[in-house]
Amino acid sequence: MYLMLYFRRRAKGLAIGLTMTGLFVVFLKTSIYEGVETIQGGVFKIEIKDSVSNESLNFRNMANIDRRSSNFTSPAAIPKQDGGKAESEQLKTVTLKQLIETNKNIYENDSKEKQLSDTFLRALNRSYKDVKKQSFDSCKNLISEIKLRHEIKYFVFRYGYDPLPIDVTILSHITLNRGIDRIATILAKWPGPASISVFGTDDEIKTFLHTTHSWKRNNIGIHVVYQRNARYYPVNFMRNVALYGANTSHIWMIDADFTPNKDAYQLIKKHIHKFNWNASRPALVTPAFETNLTEGGVPDNKTQLLEKLKQKNRTIHTFSFARCPGCHSSTNWSHFMKATKTYKIEVSENFEPYVVLQRKTVPVYDERLIARHMNKILYDYELFVLQYEFHVLPDVFIVHEPHERIIQPYTEQICLTRIGQIIKTELLAKKKYFENYKYENVNRINPL
Repeated sequence: MYLMLYFRRRAKGLAIGLTMTGLFVVFLKTSIYEGVETIQGGVFKIEIKDSVSNESLNFRNMANIDRRSSNFTSPAAIPKQDGGKAESEQLKTVTLKQLIETNKNIYENDSKEKQLSDTFLRALNRSYKDVKKQSFDSCKNLISEIKLRHEIKYFVFRYGYDPLPIDVTILSHITLNRGIDRIATILAKWPGPASISVFGTDDEIKTFLHTTHSWKRNNIGIHVVYQRNARYYPVNFMRNVALYGANTSHIWMIDADFTPNKDAYQLIKKHIHKFNWNASRPALVTPAFETNLTEGGVPDNKTQLLEKLKQKNRTIHTFSFARCPGCHSSTNWSHFMKATKTYKIEVSENFEPYVVLQRKTVPVYDERLIARHMNKILYDYELFVLQYEFHVLPDVFIVHEPHERIIQPYTEQICLTRIGQIIKTELLAKKKYFENYKYENVNRINPL
């Protein structure tokens, strides 16, 4: 009898314990956005920290992929034994696939905010009440293109790069019918890791894949995007494809018509170490120039750059000095010419620099923007809204090389402008939120 009472008491205590454990698990799941969420994704272990709660404007989760704290197995580390080649190749494919899927998960919340929602489309439709029918029809064609989901093949050539704890990947994107030679030009100056998305027809991609390329290295990830029925270049979609293929702590997105100076890779890594990336959000500005020479117009270093800028019949200028002088004036050109160390700048909302960013804080590119209008400046404006701090690098730069310009038809430009204005309205709401959030926190710390 005493044994029966003993076991009943023990069973009752165990039931209470299990109930309390269950309640704790429920509580933990419902409040997880306030802490740190750990995703175990096969070959990855990622920590994601929310900068603000889900109750604000549902800002994206941010993740830091770090080789020191991850379980990522680089394809370069896969043992190559006799008779095991097929198994190694299979493991490589699975590993790279996991890299892409994990990267997409990092930016999932941010991507959801940048969709063609019903609210967005209604706002766009209202903005056309004062515009001719022809312009609106053109806009409907653009909207249908934005909705296209393009077929992608990641890492179409052998890739095997084990990143350093602090490392930077150069990102870019091209069309095969106009820019295939640009890959070799960029990579000749950049020995570090690269992730490049290429866009083309089925025939263009087939030829590209069966061509022997002199620039091929194990640290270069090439991803092909099939054009199929698309009439417009999905510029921000292409940028995101390149972003998803990067596995380093930092990234540097440039357009394919720019070439970096010779030692940019080593210099950028040196500058990265000078910043506390956990205490703030630095954006390292790489000043942009342009040359009118088709060959030999890119200086190897800043000394050569300054010499070329002093020439009477100079062939190099600050970028967009004629078309849009205000777009890069925040660089503070006079300071850059004499600078020997990084310097912080105050930026305007029209500033559109090319910057080195930490991957755990980078926003995705807004895929509602296609073709050739407003896509770059709105991304940089989002960095401004998210309170990034802009610092100019004194010895790293890029040079725009000449090519045939694509003229956007006026009716399409109207549509892209309207889309851009609505996106900017969304960003202004975020900006107001952050300003209020900062003001409230300051008042809590320093009450009147």
